[in-house]
Amino acid sequence: MNQGLAKAHKLKGYTAIRLLFEKGKSQRVAFLQLLSRENQEAKHRMGFSVPKRRFKKAVDRNSLKRKMREAYRRHKHL
Repeated sequence: MNQGLAKAHKLKGYTAIRLLFEKGKSQRVAFLQLLSRENQEAKHRMGFSVPKRRFKKAVDRNSLKRKMREAYRRHKHL
């Protein structure tokens, strides 16, 4: 059984991400910036980006993204 984040929950594509940055609402917590935007779909979609300025090594950035995806996957029902 696949325990990963389902495709329907992944935010992908240039247009979707561009609209999120242009028309989305933003909140900052420590080094994280949360961008959100309402959609017409039944499911929430998430995309994670980690700043290279703050986390120099790709290993650290990828590790943090994996942890954020897993936290979302486990708690998306809330």
